Amino acid sequence: MLINKSKIEIIEQFIYILEILSSYAKEGSDEKAVIKIMLDYLEKGQLLDEDILPIAMKISEIAKKVGSYDMKREINLLLFGEKKKRLTKAQKNKIKKIIEILEYLKGYIEKKPYKSYEDIHILNLIGLKILRLDEGIVIDYKAEVRSLTNIALRIGSYELKSEIELLLTGRKRRKLTEEFLEKRLLIIEILEMIKDFIDKKEFKSPFDYEAIFLINLKIHRIEEGILKSYDEEVESLLGIARKVGNHQLRDQIVLLKESIKEK
Repeated sequence: MLINKSKIEIIEQFIYILEILSSYAKEGSDEKAVIKIMLDYLEKGQLLDEDILPIAMKISEIAKKVGSYDMKREINLLLFGEKKKRLTKAQKNKIKKIIEILEYLKGYIEKKPYKSYEDIHILNLIGLKILRLDEGIVIDYKAEVRSLTNIALRIGSYELKSEIELLLTGRKRRKLTEEFLEKRLLIIEILEMIKDFIDKKEFKSPFDYEAIFLINLKIHRIEEGILKSYDEEVESLLGIARKVGNHQLRDQIVLLKESIKEK
């Protein structure tokens, strides 16, 4: 929402959005020309009060023509969405967690050795989402989670989507028994072992990079006390090991898994 912002903040936000839209507008198009005119005007830093709404409306119109549905939606929310006036502590924590995961996803994409057009689009989308959420413009939490897991699926695997969904909606274990703590430590040990195996590779595949990101998310989730069943967790780790490792790594995981059962 633009009402409570200073002119400097409004100018910076307009420029940020227009620079994103410029990357989607075709060379020689009317939209590209209008974006350039508006950027030239805004970069002079002399924004008149009566120009704020017309520029916002024009940006929204351009987003509709050159951007995707989700891009247009994020821009409209950022420009015209209403800030939640009273957020509970629980709601603030949920927003904080969503922003944290968006930052994780951003970092994951940025570290990719090769970025697709979709990756670059998602980076732009994530930037807009973080800016919107930082300003307290929030839609329904379930809708935010759906949007976030959809992003994860577009840049990674179904497992990455499931991992983020679990981190956002999974329940923490309240009763931490000795057996639970032992299994949690063992799962983290296995995750660190797989991560170490990947780190030592001279050449890494695209899945190696995703696996490292997935492992970091799993460690974060498990440390928070959000676990699936022990067997499900280990099977998931074996699945990662099959893609990034060799039979020796898988055998080590199986031995560690059985060591708990033998006690």
